[in-house]
Amino acid sequence: MSILAELWNGTIRPVERNPWKSEDYTRISQEILQAESILAKTFSVEQKAQYERCVSLMLDRQSIVEKEVFEQGFKLGVQIVIAATREDQP
Repeated sequence: MSILAELWNGTIRPVERNPWKSEDYTRISQEILQAESILAKTFSVEQKAQYERCVSLMLDRQSIVEKEVFEQGFKLGVQIVIAATREDQP
């Protein structure tokens, strides 16, 4: 089966090729959790709610960025393939 067919059929999902399998990602994630835990202890109820709202909005924004980056990368890849197939072969 071709890669395009696999993509169409859902057998491959680019989003599953994730960075969270790396040691750096895991380490940084743990540091973030520790920092958030320490910070959360200093929040009032109102501050905690506002912080959670900010985190939620940042995650929404990140989702938009990831989608755009994927689209731009895919389009660039297509342009490279088109350019490569149009070049004169020796």
